[in-house]
Amino acid sequence: MERDLWGDGWKVKRLEVNRNDAVTAVKALIANEFQQVADLKMVYLLGHVPLPYSGNFYADGHIENHWGAWPADVFYGEMDGVWTDEIVTNTTATFTRNHNLPGDGKFDQSDIPTAVELAVGRVDLFDMPSFGLSDVELTRRYLNKAHQFKTGQLDVPRRALVDDNLGIALGAPAASGWRNFAPMFTADSVQALDYFSTMKNEGYLWSFGGGSGTFTSANGVGTTQDFANDTLRNIFTMLCGSQFGDWDNPDNFLRAPLASAGWTLTSCWAGNPPFSLHRMAMGEPIGQSLLRTQNATENDYYPGPQLVHTALMGDPSLRLHPVKPVENLTANYIGQDVNLAWSPPSGEPIEHYSVYRFDSLQMDFITLDNQVSGTNFVDANAPSGNLLYMVRAAKLETSGSGTYWNLSLGSFVESADPCAGQIVVTDLFFSICNGQALIYNDSTYTISGIYEHIFPSVTGCDSLVHVNLTVESSPLITLQRNHLRGREFSVR
Repeated sequence: MERDLWGDGWKVKRLEVNRNDAVTAVKALIANEFQQVADLKMVYLLGHVPLPYSGNFYADGHIENHWGAWPADVFYGEMDGVWTDEIVTNTTATFTRNHNLPGDGKFDQSDIPTAVELAVGRVDLFDMPSFGLSDVELTRRYLNKAHQFKTGQLDVPRRALVDDNLGIALGAPAASGWRNFAPMFTADSVQALDYFSTMKNEGYLWSFGGGSGTFTSANGVGTTQDFANDTLRNIFTMLCGSQFGDWDNPDNFLRAPLASAGWTLTSCWAGNPPFSLHRMAMGEPIGQSLLRTQNATENDYYPGPQLVHTALMGDPSLRLHPVKPVENLTANYIGQDVNLAWSPPSGEPIEHYSVYRFDSLQMDFITLDNQVSGTNFVDANAPSGNLLYMVRAAKLETSGSGTYWNLSLGSFVESADPCAGQIVVTDLFFSICNGQALIYNDSTYTISGIYEHIFPSVTGCDSLVHVNLTVESSPLITLQRNHLRGREFSVR
């Protein structure tokens, strides 16, 4: 997952929390990163991360049994508003999780306090018994199918369907489907069809399903058990119906598409408010569309209430149009240069490639060239050591809204420094007497000093020899003749 995010141009900071931590403690970690990282954009909640509750409202219209606090992941993305827990007193809802009392850890705010800074997406498959797997294994399956989609392994037709069993004109929840899908695919690629019977056999990139609901179903659309039984060929979905927009409960219908063995990677409870997703047609990730929805104004079409329940189930970095990555990427040293070579992705009309090298000081990939026309690149006079490279393919993408340059996920390769682990510097020590000479490597030395000799190698692993020369002064001998007891001797 992290490698795919890096390959899509994101920088990743991983924080680990306990599922029993206070939501305020989790937010403090996020807020600390927000203060330190100028370009922080998204928060990806993976697993049963502590769940904020907030509000005193009933987004599905059921004042009789669903009035109170709802799940509010937006708490983790709104950085400078005031969240209090001292005003609301409401215990009318059927389930105690929706009750809200002063000091109970659930916040008072029904409206998002201020503009949301960070897009928050959640993949939380805890307590989904109908699928017969632990939340760890369901999460593993989700990440595998997300990787398949991001790398272009799933052949998904660019079209959408709407299954509207609500038929509501006032508020028109199904409009979140119709008016977003046309800019993505053009109007003639959007049809009114049955949700399950169609997508069990045919692929659709987007879908909307609406019907009177329970926590585990939407009438006319299906049930959580249907998601457990069937394998739908659908990537992004919106669902609308009573109850299940409050998604922190067993076998919840909104989370069920992500838990399924089918292709679905995101799900949102759309209609109240309506979602603004059309910018995905020009390459923006779905997380940015979530922010657009949460921060909607009168400048957006029919902005809905900015209520705290507005959320995304799924990876917030997902984009609409995956491009297959390059294949057979290699990196080889030629002297001090690194030669990169690759094969173009099959079936993709690639225009050019972008080449990057990881900079361990910046902890980021730096661009070496973003207009490589062929399938090789030479990093001349590359830094020493093992180097990590990334190559991304670029194509001119056409959608229902226009054209834009679209990049594949990066393919990675590490160049193995042929000199790594070799002794390339040697120190030699010599001592001669004054008047003598040292001959080394065809050079003659008569003065003390350190002399360098480089021995080139065709592999680029040149050897450096330090010749350390000391010239000693010649010893002085003085002879004196003297007679003592009839013998002659010398004294120095």
